[in-house]
Amino acid sequence: MPNWTLTPYLLPLRYVWKISRNASATKINLVLRVAGHGQHGTGEAAPNMRYGESLELLR
Repeated sequence: MPNWTLTPYLLPLRYVWKISRNASATKINLVLRVAGHGQHGTGEAAPNMRYGESLELLR
C-alpha cells in the first residue's frame, strides 16, 4: 500500500495580489508526496476561495 504525506506551505508573495474581490500577501499551497512499490511521485494543490475551497477541504 502506498504511503502519502500532505504538507501545507505558507508562501509569502513578492507583491500583494489584488483583484476586485480581495487582496493577498500570502498563499497556502499543499504538496502531496506518494511512495510505494518502488515508485514515488509529487503533486501540488492550491485551494481557491472563490470556489469555496479551503485547506481543510483539501486535506
